[in-house]
Amino acid sequence: MKKVIIFLMILMPIFTSGCWDVRELSDLGITVALGLDKKGDEFNVAVQVVNPGEISRTAGGAGNKKPVTVYEETGETITEAFRKILTTSPNNIYLSHVRVVVIGEELAKDRMKYVLDFISRNHEFRTDFFLIVAKDSTADTILKVMTATENVPANKMYESLLKSEELYAPTKAVTLDDLKIDLLNKGKQPVLTGIRLIGDEDRAASEENVKNLKNTSKLKYENLAVFKSDRLIGWLSEEESKGYNYLIDNVVRANGVVPCPDGGKVGMNLIKTKTKLKSRFTGEKPIMYIEITGEGNIDEVSCGIDIRRQENFAKLEQSWNQRIKSLCLQAVDAAQQEFQTDIFGFGEVIHRQHPSKWKSLKDQWDEEFMDLEVKVTTKLKIRRFGTITDSIVSELE
Repeated sequence: MKKVIIFLMILMPIFTSGCWDVRELSDLGITVALGLDKKGDEFNVAVQVVNPGEISRTAGGAGNKKPVTVYEETGETITEAFRKILTTSPNNIYLSHVRVVVIGEELAKDRMKYVLDFISRNHEFRTDFFLIVAKDSTADTILKVMTATENVPANKMYESLLKSEELYAPTKAVTLDDLKIDLLNKGKQPVLTGIRLIGDEDRAASEENVKNLKNTSKLKYENLAVFKSDRLIGWLSEEESKGYNYLIDNVVRANGVVPCPDGGKVGMNLIKTKTKLKSRFTGEKPIMYIEITGEGNIDEVSCGIDIRRQENFAKLEQSWNQRIKSLCLQAVDAAQQEFQTDIFGFGEVIHRQHPSKWKSLKDQWDEEFMDLEVKVTTKLKIRRFGTITDSIVSELE
């Protein structure tokens, strides 16, 4: 009898237990983008929530409402503003599907640590979303822009950043883990990609913006935001942003332009690149040696150059190398002279390669970085000319 009772006691929890924290899908507001802004002394929180029924109807061409809705509220803390959204949203805000977190420029300049604390503490967030900064704008404005080729604007922002990082050098996709590692590392300061609204802000949030053949308002990734600790201190230019990505070995493919010897331009398509960083010491003074190797193709010629001639080929290759080296040195100069902070991780390289030397440098690395000698060498090779060798431009002149 005792065995029967014990057996029943074991079985009882199986049949009586349930999911204590279960939430029905119909009760959830699937949030795909989060926007955080500074509003006076308070925080403004905006969420972009999917309307599932409208997504399917829009795909079929019969949608009458927008595929997403943006809710926003203001509070003394981010959490308070976030909870106040429930006073207008018919569903609980669910954050596990967030693709991008947009941070307003003013908030990024002043209170980024609060943003990171809120996101890190919330168990619903995954860590594969991207953080971006609203340049010359607010995060809620960015979240309200309707996009033409993608029903869900957050998906457009996510995919555009992935593609631009892979195929065009001035952007960088940064996740929460990436940002926290850079913030906690004394030898490297973080950067985030900026996003800007181009066009009329009022029309950007309307359906008319996506019905026109040419969008009157659109979102564009533009330049890299430079941080010192948890505060935004400025922006790299497009050229400097390209140089930054070459220096940190974050260029997969990229396009560039080099001048022809007698005028005109040649378009280059970089298809393979690798950056190696080495640190050496002269006495107690560190020196950074950077070598960039790669290869690419000629994909456009807008001059009469004969690229079959070895001397012309060599001149183009030399110009291309000089161009990439110039981009890198521009980025280094901006970091050392304008921002006075190591965004490249040179200090991290020294820490890894010379740990004993780093101990005496780490506490005043910003000052040491400003005077750091950086030597860049580029070894880029042109491999192919495309499907033709003679320039059509020269034949038509």
